[in-house]
Amino acid sequence: MGPVIYPTHKCFDNAMEFCERRARAFHPSIETTLRLVHGIILIPDQPDGLTDARAGERAVHAWVEDGDLVWDAGLMEDGTPIEFAVQKAEYYAHYRVQETTVYTMWDVLEHNRASGHYGPWRPEYRALCRNARTA
Repeated sequence: MGPVIYPTHKCFDNAMEFCERRARAFHPSIETTLRLVHGIILIPDQPDGLTDARAGERAVHAWVEDGDLVWDAGLMEDGTPIEFAVQKAEYYAHYRVQETTVYTMWDVLEHNRASGHYGPWRPEYRALCRNARTA
């Protein structure tokens, strides 16, 4: 078993900032394979093995895909931020991904400029995000 990684609860910011760093570095994947993904997942149990009261509930989440890799962010047990990559199939199975909306970097730029924020941009995703904040 690997290290315990906890959620940051700022996934939309984390995902967009990852894309921005790639763009600033002129990383070749920015125009070819890099995609920002907003999706509906089922909340997994806590990473430390404890049962989360919300486990299995629908939630909105954001991550970045680069080919068969998923990039996400989290916090180590001591609070240190971390970015990590996981095989897409493993990630989708762990989070029991229900639905996704995939954005190219040009789509991201357009939605960000139009909305003034990092997402979520679809109303049904925003509704889940608000519900999670009030729970």
